Amino acid sequence: MTPQDNMLEIFRQAGKSPSHTGGSAGGPFGGAGDEGLASHGGGGNGLNGLVLLGSIGIAFILGIAVGKQLFGPGNPAEAAASEARDERDSLEEVRREESADPEQGTASPLYDPALRFTVVVAAYGNTETQTVYAWNTHDHLAAAGFEVFPPLGTGARIVVLAGAAATSDELASLQLRIRALAGWNGTDGAFGDAYIERIDKLIDR
Repeated sequence: MTPQDNMLEIFRQAGKSPSHTGGSAGGPFGGAGDEGLASHGGGGNGLNGLVLLGSIGIAFILGIAVGKQLFGPGNPAEAAASEARDERDSLEEVRREESADPEQGTASPLYDPALRFTVVVAAYGNTETQTVYAWNTHDHLAAAGFEVFPPLGTGARIVVLAGAAATSDELASLQLRIRALAGWNGTDGAFGDAYIERIDKLIDR
């Protein structure tokens, strides 16, 4: 039974006139006169009760309607915000999985045993916020035309790697170009600490 049905049932019960017994026999003012006075007083109380219950019922129904409008699943603003959060969380989950999994496919230069060195562009902490920064760096270098690999989880760190070569000398020019590049947020010298490292020290292959 809905709240509206409950209120209608209450209204019907309140509208019923209470039964009354007649006055004492033999009294000069007994009989129908007392019953008439009792019926009149009962009718007034019933009407007042009906008005009070009606006011409460209207307020109750309006409260339900307003609550559904403000907080219900049909609220457009809340639905849009929820959808945006779900999309953001889904994207971050995919990125975390990619960065946590060093397997980028056997075609990746990082897994070519003939290539022994790479440039560590930057290292970040293994947290959600730092993962976002690592991906910002990756996207920034990719947009600038560098050969950059997806952020790679290595223990407590997430590193962004660029290039792969058989010798460290082959990466010297790339290292200098990366060091001269401004950061994704416009900071000069953001990658000034970029260094050349052995790939085998970063991943198992």
